[in-house]
Amino acid sequence: MLIDEQMPQWQLGKRNRRSVDLAAPPPISRLLEIDFGESPIIRLLFLFRGLPRRMLTLEGFLNAGFILLDRTEDEIVMGLVAQPWKLTGNIRKMDPERFQTFDQPDYVKVAWNFHYERRDGRVTAVGTETRIRSTSAKAARRFAAYWRLIGFFSGVIRSEMLRIVCRSLSRGH
Repeated sequence: MLIDEQMPQWQLGKRNRRSVDLAAPPPISRLLEIDFGESPIIRLLFLFRGLPRRMLTLEGFLNAGFILLDRTEDEIVMGLVAQPWKLTGNIRKMDPERFQTFDQPDYVKVAWNFHYERRDGRVTAVGTETRIRSTSAKAARRFAAYWRLIGFFSGVIRSEMLRIVCRSLSRGH
């Protein structure tokens, strides 16, 4: 998978997947437009975190500082360099090449994908994986404390996102 090329080593990772049966899924880029704001849970959790409403699509994440690292017809990979334990997140905007080589201390690098799983020409599941790598021991400690607070809620958001993606794809939107 492309995420393996973008972040082959990481300290924390989470995978989620949801079964779906699609003969002909739309291009993976269609996922950029899906409105996750249809979930009251996601809207509420974004509000609590202080994230803007425009981030309720993957395109919104890209506009807010995530980087489109790569995509194929079955996978899209985004990246982020930030200090999420800070209120502002201290997001570092950069191009995909700089993401690969970035190693300034006290940040985390995040690689996040959405992908189709195919069997016999059909899409049988949609998955997402998040990988996190700290650039220093200090960042790892700070991120660990942050993750203890938000890890569960992040999982709820990813699960809700997959539910909405599968429903949207099944409806043909």
